Amino acid sequence: MSFFVPRRRSDPERMDGETRPEAIGGALRDLARINRFLGGVRLSVRSVAPFASAGPLSILDVAAGGGDVGAALFKAAGARSRVVAADRNPIMLAAARRVEPRLLCVAADARALPFRDRAFDVVHTSLFLHHLEPDEAGAVLRELRRVARRAVVVNDLRRHRVALASIRVLTRLFFRSELVRHDGPLSVLRAYTPREVREICAREGLPAPRIARGFGYRMSIVLPGSGEWS
Repeated sequence: MSFFVPRRRSDPERMDGETRPEAIGGALRDLARINRFLGGVRLSVRSVAPFASAGPLSILDVAAGGGDVGAALFKAAGARSRVVAADRNPIMLAAARRVEPRLLCVAADARALPFRDRAFDVVHTSLFLHHLEPDEAGAVLRELRRVARRAVVVNDLRRHRVALASIRVLTRLFFRSELVRHDGPLSVLRAYTPREVREICAREGLPAPRIARGFGYRMSIVLPGSGEWS
């Protein structure tokens, strides 16, 4: 392991156990700013865009959070496309509806999605993979692929010491949410490297992913869906 890549941590993030609507709302506002200004939204839109070239898409946004990325995907994919936001937390789903009322919001757990095989063209998730331990991450990737016909697109952090130092400074100076200030650095330490993602996929018998690095130590991970690449 390179000096620049710290050892992965498994400490739970506070956001995962938070139930106070006001705390979750403040964290979602800060996370939307992080996604907007540090390139997270752009990376998701760029990664999904190639699959929209043939016409309208059906997109499932898993662990949709506050809906900011799902709303951007809806806008980028075109008016005839359909975007379903799935999250197991009703507070998140309510926030997503406020951000983009045209999103179809569904209460669902990523570990057992209530959809038939190949129900969507593209299944997307952002800033979710690092919340999962390796065995669970592999199982969730299998489940996302089950309901994806063309592709699974994962947008997540890439673990690195520069990313860790940067998020520590940014969260202290520019973000108000105590959840984000605590979880931001921990999220970087929980994140996977591209090599670790490939190892998880190989261990689970999944196809080799296409991994591209994005701005701000983000990465997109694209797996073929359970149908054919088009």
